[in-house]
Amino acid sequence: MTVPQRIILLGAYGNTGRRIARLLAPRSDVQLVLAGRSLEKAMRLSDDLAAVAAHPPHATAVDATQPAERRALFNGASLVIAASSTSAHAADIVRDAVHAGADAYDTNLSLPGKTDALAALSAVTERMGRTIITDGGFHPGLPGAMARHALSLVPGLTTMRIGGAFQLNWNAYEFSRSTIGEFVEELALIGPECYDNGRWVRSWSAMRPIDFGAPIGERQCVPWAMQEMREVVAAAPALTTAGFFIAGFGPLIDYLAMPAAVVAYRIAPSQKIRIGGAFLWALRHLTARDEWTVLQLDAMDGARGERVKLRVSHDSGYDLTAFPVVAGVEQLLDRPRRPGVFTQAGFVEPSSFFHRLRALGVSIQVSVT
Repeated sequence: MTVPQRIILLGAYGNTGRRIARLLAPRSDVQLVLAGRSLEKAMRLSDDLAAVAAHPPHATAVDATQPAERRALFNGASLVIAASSTSAHAADIVRDAVHAGADAYDTNLSLPGKTDALAALSAVTERMGRTIITDGGFHPGLPGAMARHALSLVPGLTTMRIGGAFQLNWNAYEFSRSTIGEFVEELALIGPECYDNGRWVRSWSAMRPIDFGAPIGERQCVPWAMQEMREVVAAAPALTTAGFFIAGFGPLIDYLAMPAAVVAYRIAPSQKIRIGGAFLWALRHLTARDEWTVLQLDAMDGARGERVKLRVSHDSGYDLTAFPVVAGVEQLLDRPRRPGVFTQAGFVEPSSFFHRLRALGVSIQVSVT
């Protein structure tokens, strides 16, 4: 009898983590360890999964920011999935996972320093035969995979624009103080960036209107720096213009609450949790209650006139964060090992990746004209 792989899921009972857990639990080759600061919440999730899990999940309390606690937890693990708000400790978590002999997968954004810190682990990761997958979820995570899929359909694409828009019912979810604090930190630290006429441009003036169709309509979108888009451009020399552009939350948030939160964080970063609390209040009181998530790619081969359109959408932004992680983990578990450090978008095989997302209920529309 094959011994199931021990998978540690940090932030297991969070909005993304519990969705990942529910989809991985039925696998007969997986033994889940549900980890978070609250043992009570982890145990409650374990009880909820009992009916669908192939092996009873184990619940444990851990503070992933504490080196001794996480190293003890990682001992004997096959894979560590970080679905918690631990961006500031992302590289340390990955380092400890690799030294424990485990692979690592995170859903943290590429804050300044994280990409370089993980790249520095590349040699030891390859030497130990382990795999690190970072920038998991849907943004980052999906735009680069969409770009790679489009390039597999039309290799000579010269221009590519990917737009993203989402809306949450912020009142329907629980958020920890650390989660919303990190959200504000990410807004303050991740800058604008796109590839324009053969050079990388970092400027808010590169904003673009993008029409997302009914019922969303046209939204003003800002360029968003992503490591996976740099990888796409490096691998596709014909591209002269490319980028990911994200829509905002609405006028009151975009032009009032968000700038105020960002300025406050830059003045007093030690108060990010309090600032995040105020920003969450604004999101809960100044945005609509319906939910939707859309990513769409529009690309063209200027020489041959071929055009690719790819649209990915789902009602729930949290589902669309968890589903790509699950599809990526499944490729990691089921395919021959690829040691090294990868973004999720650079690791997955796009065709089967999007096939799996469609099977999970994601709407995916592709056209080549």
